[in-house]
This record gives sequence, structure tokens and C-alpha cells, in this order.
Amino acid sequence: MAKFPTLPFILSVCLFSQTLWAADNTTYITGADLTLSRAIQMAQAQDPWQQSNISRESAVSAKSIAADTLPDPKISLALANMPVDSFDFNQEAMTQFKVGVTQMLPRGDINKLQQEQLAIDASQYPLMRKDRQAKVAVEVTQLWLDLLLANKTIELLVKNKELVAQLVNVVESNYGNASGNTQQQDVLGAQLQLIQIEDRIISAQSNQEVIWEKLNRWLRLPVQTRGDEASNVIAELVSEQLPEFELSASYHDQSIQHLAPMLLKHPGLQTYDKKHQILKKGIEVAEQGYKPQWSFNASYALRDDSDNNMQRPDFLSVGVTLDLPLFTDNKQDQEVIAAKAQSEAIKTDKELMFRKMYGQLQQELRQLARLEQRKALYNTRLLNQATQQSAATLTSYTNASGPITDVLLANITELNAQISSLTVDVQRLKTIARINYYFVGTGYDF
Repeated sequence: MAKFPTLPFILSVCLFSQTLWAADNTTYITGADLTLSRAIQMAQAQDPWQQSNISRESAVSAKSIAADTLPDPKISLALANMPVDSFDFNQEAMTQFKVGVTQMLPRGDINKLQQEQLAIDASQYPLMRKDRQAKVAVEVTQLWLDLLLANKTIELLVKNKELVAQLVNVVESNYGNASGNTQQQDVLGAQLQLIQIEDRIISAQSNQEVIWEKLNRWLRLPVQTRGDEASNVIAELVSEQLPEFELSASYHDQSIQHLAPMLLKHPGLQTYDKKHQILKKGIEVAEQGYKPQWSFNASYALRDDSDNNMQRPDFLSVGVTLDLPLFTDNKQDQEVIAAKAQSEAIKTDKELMFRKMYGQLQQELRQLARLEQRKALYNTRLLNQATQQSAATLTSYTNASGPITDVLLANITELNAQISSLTVDVQRLKTIARINYYFVGTGYDF
């Protein structure tokens, strides 16, 4: 972030912080308001996948209600035994106008079982939404931390640029006054380092803008990040310090016996349990194919009186139809076999997913342990050593007992150590966020 921004920019940022609104044009956002937790809430609330999932759940729930319903009865109208020589309705005794109704009954308990199957299907959608919310939280957290890293890297680079610029002035002054052992190559070396830092600032600002665009795909804030002041605008929006996350569970025991019960509560794995229940119910549905299907029908036939006014009685017919599943080898048996095979397959899929998640968790835990070691190394020794070396070389140069190249080298070493330490802190937090994702089902909430 520039230390001395122009007055028009200061005014524009002040005005901007008062008028920036969210995508719904109702929620006003300022740099102080846009915290990580707020960003996660905004991303989750504006995720179109959630609404799609809710609509799908509603569709399946509606189907489950419709499934346990008798099929519509069929009505038939017929004109039977009409003489074609005269087309006289009362000429023949067997001429009749028939009205019939047929009602099919479901095969066994298939309707009830299908209704239960669809109800189980609908119950997996909330688990899918919970898993999606956790994934969105992790994604936004990763981008947020990357953006904070980019912001603070720019701050360090700008601060270092100011120090190097002062050093360049000193070297140029010493060279112009022929003071000490300052040579032209010393001036060129200092100027080169200043140019390299300026290049790093531009590169860091470019990376900052790319990360912001990725983050803003989730937040959908109407922020223009083009132009010379884009970096400052982004830094004003995401200006908080690095957050601190805690692990959602104890990892002293990293054995599968300890971690498995917690992992199995993850909504991503629980959806496999729902799918297995659906397919087990599908076996029962397939077994209903062995049962006969009944059909009831009734008809009323109206006859006209004869020509001599002799009354003819109307006819009432009632019947029952059923099919007999006698030849089941190529149909019912195979459908049951297929349903059982699918049920076993989903159990294998869950086992594979569990192994994948467990392996990824172990990898993240190992990485976290190494990052903790590096964090301790930077905090206890490396940063302090780099600072002392930079100060010592500068003192030596000031006393005309050391070359400027040592000062420049020590300065860039200290800068790189500060950026590396910051990167380790960010990577550690990102790793903790990814680890906590695996334990969403244990009560941890982003």
C-alpha cells in the first residue's frame, strides 16, 4: 500500500467506503465490515448451487408423495353389436351401449416402497448442502488468506523500497562527494536493487488483483480494480490482520481407529449411507416383481326396448385380471441381481472415498507439523538473525569499513525472510482450514 496516496484518491476511497454495496444492492459493505466470517456468509448465501439443490429436494419430495398413489382409473365407452344393415339401436337384442371402468392395483407394496425410497433420496440433499457450504467456506478462506498475503507482501515491499531509496541517495551522495571507497558499481548496484523491488511490487500487485477477482466471484461486490489505485482499493477492503484458526479436533492420536469415527460423520460420507439405503430399498422394489398385479373392471351395458315395446334388461359385468410372473429367469431374477449389485457397489464407493479422505487428512496433518516447525524457526531464530545481519552490515558501511554490496545483500535477505515467514503463517492457516473441513460433521462450523 502506498504510504503517501494522492489527495483525490483519499477522497475517492472515503466516498467509496460509504457507498459500496453487496450484489443485492441492500447491504452496505466497508473495509471494516468485510471480515473473513462476513465474506464466508456472503459467499454461502449467494451460491446458486444451494438454490438448485433445494429445488431438486423439493422435486424429489413431491415425487415421493405422488409415488404412493393408485394409478388413475380408466373409463371406456363402447357401442357393441350394432346391426350394420339398419344401424337401428333397438333392432337386435344384443345391441348395447357399454360404459366401463378399470382400476389397476400396484404390484405388491411397490408404491409404498417407492415412496419410502424417494423420501430417503430427499433426505440426502441437506447433507449435500452442508458439505457444499463447508467447501465454499474453505475456498473463500484460502482466497482470503492469499489476498491478505498479497496485501502484506506489498506493504513489506513498499516499506523496503523506501529504505533502499534512502540508501541509493546516500550512495549517490558519497559517490558524488568522493567519500570513502564508494565506487560507480556501488551506485549501479543500489539502483538495480531499487528497480528490482519496484518490479516485485508490480508483480505482487498483479497477483493481488488476480486473487481478488477469484474471491469476488463468490462475493459479487461491484468493485472496479483496474488502474493505478486498484491495489489500494483492494487493500482497503481486505485490511484485517491474519486470523487465527484452531483445529476442530484433537490430533495427538492420528491412527485410523481414532480418526475414523469422526470422519464417518462427515456429510460427504453420510450421503453414501443415504445412497446405500436407497439402493437397499431398491432391492425390495425389485422383489415386488415376483408378486402378481391385480386389475378390477366393471361395466354397465344399456339396451333399448324392442320394436314391440318389450323391455330388455341392462347388463352389469364385473371382472378381475391378474398377471402371473411365471417366467422370472430373464426379468425379475435379473432385476433383483442388478439391485443387489448396485447396493454392494455403493458400499465399495464409500470405502474408497473414506480411504481418500483419510489419506488427504494424514497428508495435511504432516504438512501442518512441518509448517509448525518452520514457524517456530522463523520466530525464534531466522528473522532475528536476518535483522541483526542487516543492521550490522549497515553500521559497517556507515563506518566505512564494509562494502555497500553487503548492505544490499543483507537487506534483500531480511526482506525475503519476512515474506517467507508471512507465507509460512498463511500456509499454516490454510492447512488448518482444510483439516477442519474433514470434521464438519463433528460440530465444527466455519
